[in-house]
Amino acid sequence: MGFNGGSVLRHGNRFYVQIYWNKRIEKFWSVLIQGQWCSIKNEENGYKLLYAIREDIDRDREGFDPRSFRPGNPLCIGEYYKTWLSQIVAGKKCKTDYRGAIVNYAIPFFGQDKDIRKFKKAELTRFQESLNLSEKGRYNVMGALKSMVRWAYSNEEIKHIPPFPKMSMGDLPEIEYLTLDQQEQVLAHIPAQDAPIFRFAMEYGIRVGEARAIKRDAIKNGRIYIKRAFSGNELSEKTKTGDIRNPDLTPYAKEIIDGQKHLSEFLFIRADGKPYTNKNLNKIWHAAEEKAGIRIKLYNAFRHSLGCQLLDEGEDMSTVQEILGHKNASMTRRYAKRTSKKLGQILTMRRCGRVAVENKEASNENH
Repeated sequence: MGFNGGSVLRHGNRFYVQIYWNKRIEKFWSVLIQGQWCSIKNEENGYKLLYAIREDIDRDREGFDPRSFRPGNPLCIGEYYKTWLSQIVAGKKCKTDYRGAIVNYAIPFFGQDKDIRKFKKAELTRFQESLNLSEKGRYNVMGALKSMVRWAYSNEEIKHIPPFPKMSMGDLPEIEYLTLDQQEQVLAHIPAQDAPIFRFAMEYGIRVGEARAIKRDAIKNGRIYIKRAFSGNELSEKTKTGDIRNPDLTPYAKEIIDGQKHLSEFLFIRADGKPYTNKNLNKIWHAAEEKAGIRIKLYNAFRHSLGCQLLDEGEDMSTVQEILGHKNASMTRRYAKRTSKKLGQILTMRRCGRVAVENKEASNENH
């Protein structure tokens, strides 16, 4: 590809920039000013545009695309986010959150014609600082923008990923979880026909959407393949992280599966033969936990509870990370944290257990 110079020319009361690129004449009649495309009304603006084009060519000759200096640039954020969301594999809620981050925050700050190849760390930092949100909210917005840019890079539409400022979710809330005994207390109040999906999800610590999406074809060779998930009522052929987890079937899990005598392709279904919805499961759970006198979110009752139970039982961090499918060990480390109340309960039970053993030994000696 070659650049053979360019010039600013006049046509009537308008100016335009003309360059010779790759043996073709390219003309530019508009210039981007404060986020708006405007006609080139004077020579000064024409030369500013020409210098910007030359700078872009000098920076990345092979990656230069004349369309990036015209309205409707396919790599401008206002257009590209639509392409990105239409092609990524993600749940409905995830896409809605991504769209909200780009449309409500990124586009108003950068302008819809901002070329995604031209993000600079300094302006990304200013954008992050401009977000009047909680630390977690800023993390989510920046994460959405970074996900879009990384997707463009993976599709070879941009040459590099710009350096994003350090992102943090702040102090995350402490993990809430149930012990096995507490889970059984709640399960005792769940109708028998609905209990299997709750028991199965607790056994493997899977997400609610993953439990709903398990089909019979996911059970083979003595393993359960967790490879699908519901997001809302939309079934995805991928889990939240895109990974497939395939733990062995435990005797407890086999017993649950053997009890599902229906012919539906989904392993767990409601009385009307349809897969459960999040609303169904939460309604059942809330009624049961209220009767049991225990308050905890369903997600925590499944996934968080298994992770914390395993750590309490002495399993090492790497094993728990593998079982839960955490890509980042820092997420698993959160499960090792305990509230001061929970720590007190653990220490109390430890002492009570020791006293019980000593009393039993003393009783045996007396006999």
